[in-house]
Order: sequence, then structure tokens, then C-alpha cells
Amino acid sequence: MVEKREKCTFLESCPFFKTLAMPTSAEALKSLYCKGDYKGCTRYLLKSSGKSIPEGMWPDGTVPN
Repeated sequence: MVEKREKCTFLESCPFFKTLAMPTSAEALKSLYCKGDYKGCTRYLLKSSGKSIPEGMWPDGTVPN
């Protein structure tokens, strides 16, 4: 039996992936966070609690300089 995993409700509208110019990395991050442990994504946690997300923040909470 194949287990169907939930995906993040914000996946389709997440601006992070619209600006990420690394398709292979984007797919790996989507698999890890958006289609896997999305409740461990800092972006998800902030958005779902109504807080703003710093521009360019990665799913792990890293904000590049």
C-alpha cells in the first residue's frame, strides 16, 4: 500500500520557489518540506500563524544577506 502524504497548502502560492533559480534544488526542497515535513518549514509556520515572512527566507529559516 502506498501512503499518500499531505502537502503544504501554501505550495502553489509560495513566492520562494518562483524566485529560486536552481530547479534541482527547488525540487529537492519541495520534496523535503512542501510534500513531506511541511509543518517543519519556517515559512509555513510563520504564514499559518499570520506573521510576515522575511524576503528570501529559506524553508529552514535561513535568510541570506
